[in-house]
Amino acid sequence: MEISKLLCGPVTPTTSPKVANRSLLLDGGDLFSKYLDPQGFRIPKSTIIGHGNTGVVLQTGRNVVKLPLWRVGDTKDKSGLDYNFSFNLAALRHEKEVYERLGKSQWIVPYQDGGEATLVLEFMSNGSLSGYFAKNREAITPVQMLHWFLQLATAVSFVHNSGVLLNDIHDGNVLLDCNLTVKLCDFGAARIIASDEGLSQKHKDEVHLDIIDVTRIIYQMTTGEEGRMMSKDFGLEERWLGWIMQRSMTGICSGGYSDARDLIKDLEAEMARFDIKA
Repeated sequence: MEISKLLCGPVTPTTSPKVANRSLLLDGGDLFSKYLDPQGFRIPKSTIIGHGNTGVVLQTGRNVVKLPLWRVGDTKDKSGLDYNFSFNLAALRHEKEVYERLGKSQWIVPYQDGGEATLVLEFMSNGSLSGYFAKNREAITPVQMLHWFLQLATAVSFVHNSGVLLNDIHDGNVLLDCNLTVKLCDFGAARIIASDEGLSQKHKDEVHLDIIDVTRIIYQMTTGEEGRMMSKDFGLEERWLGWIMQRSMTGICSGGYSDARDLIKDLEAEMARFDIKA
């Protein structure tokens, strides 16, 4: 089934939802979801692998396709256009701009432009880092974990150097490719800095928050706890890599991380304790 035929359509959605087989809809529509593609057709449930606040994600062969979120029954604005679709389409366009700013990189899920209302990404066969770790926890060594943490920090450093602030690094946008290499995706919350401006001191707080997000993932994977990182009063420094997590929670003026490169150096120092190369 070609993506262009199933998913790519006019940017302005049709005024009424459609289904490929109306009898299925009358029978309860078990084959179809509540989500619509840009042409107004209900999307088959079997193709959907996830959704967020502004987009729905489908798998089509070796690719993943992200569409603006549009549900059956969404309300329309005064002009007759669906309000949610218009808002979510703008969010998708912004995300495409982020991918274009980042370009091709070993740290970014490969992207291609599938049309104004479609974002096409390469399917990552090993899913999210946290999901893979949860399924294979017993077989994963501390050395492998360190490699992943270092890759994640390096990926974030690359994004920052490209003039982009992530603003939302979470379990769902840190993926693993077929070689178990970290790749970043889902840049809906990211902020693009003007090319003539670049990251500067005025962006240090946002950079610091991105680094905290990275160390939060480190915390969750090393402790098995889903909550936020605790302070040293709760024994954080006594945990493995606790000194790194503690530094991430320290204010920048007090020695906290102001640049992802500093986190990379600390992770490389930890790897040296295992007598291995990064």
